[in-house]
Amino acid sequence: MRRVAATSPAAPGVLMVSKPVAPPWNDSGKKLAHDLAAHCPEINFRLLTTRGTTFPRDNMVAEAIYGAPGHYQPSLLQNARVLLRLLRPDRVPIYHFFFAPNPRSSMIARLALRLKRRRTVHTLCSRPLSFDEVADLMFAERVVALSAHTRAALQAAGVSGVVHIPPGIPEAPPTSEATRQARREQLGLGNRPVVLYAGDYEFSGAARAVAEAAARVLNKHDARFIFACRNKQETSRNIKRHIQTELRAAGVAERVLFLDECDDMPSLLGLADLHVQPAGCLYAKMDLPLVLLESLREGVPLVLANVPPLSELLEDDIGRGIPPEDGEALAATIESLLAVPEERHRMSANCRAVAGRRYGARRMARDYAALYEDLLREQP
Repeated sequence: MRRVAATSPAAPGVLMVSKPVAPPWNDSGKKLAHDLAAHCPEINFRLLTTRGTTFPRDNMVAEAIYGAPGHYQPSLLQNARVLLRLLRPDRVPIYHFFFAPNPRSSMIARLALRLKRRRTVHTLCSRPLSFDEVADLMFAERVVALSAHTRAALQAAGVSGVVHIPPGIPEAPPTSEATRQARREQLGLGNRPVVLYAGDYEFSGAARAVAEAAARVLNKHDARFIFACRNKQETSRNIKRHIQTELRAAGVAERVLFLDECDDMPSLLGLADLHVQPAGCLYAKMDLPLVLLESLREGVPLVLANVPPLSELLEDDIGRGIPPEDGEALAATIESLLAVPEERHRMSANCRAVAGRRYGARRMARDYAALYEDLLREQP
């Protein structure tokens, strides 16, 4: 893309249509929008956010249309505010949408775009539960899939204009050893091996598989497991309580830590020895969850369900694959990796290299900048 200062009138402009781009940074969609804008300085971005939120970069303009950061699912009031903003006159040439395919959001986008001609991009922040009728929900000229598997599924479902741009995370040094040890002491972990699960309780049997693996591993090894899972609704809380009951029955409950909300995820990732995600279905999560990419940046090896799209991460030697939601296989793999520190150290170096090469925010920003340039060059 032609390099023009973002504050220049000649700089391209993009309206990012997403959940409130504001703390807490516990939602992958709004983090993706923020990090894209922060790493693409040649483009003027307008980001939908809350009152009082500001951004440090000149190319990031805050539009305070939301009253609060909101919940996991957008409310009717939030959707109404987005629709009113889309209908407001402006000269922004590109509207870039960040949400999972759903009838309500697609209806809002279509309604606004009937009245205003804009070039459009839709990044699918998470895949639909089924691709059977997904083409009916698509409205944008370009649809961005975060994994090659989702791109192929969308194309097979008849969706046009699909491109594959993997998510990216900002560059950052790994957590320092001093911070790592301080966080471990704060949580009472000492120098024991730590296995982290930062996924969901719902939508798959992953949490139950991790609990089964914890019971098997902790009956033979002096280690610790951490569940860092948000309780999004009552179903999550019920599953958590059931898991805690099972761990007490297995006699290992005192060696499993449950963190419902984590305000310092990087330091939590940095203290782990392994990060596991055995989910067979990533519904309601990103195809390649940002928390897994952040673990790669920290040099933490992954144990993942060997099914797409998660298996795309395993194309590099950054961990091990297992059958989805198989607690016995997960336990055996954890034990094998804990038994050979040299193997984990080798994988750790690979993790950091892959995070920078494949999943850096600068690479992501270049890909989106090229996509915007292509749209502006075409006749609508």
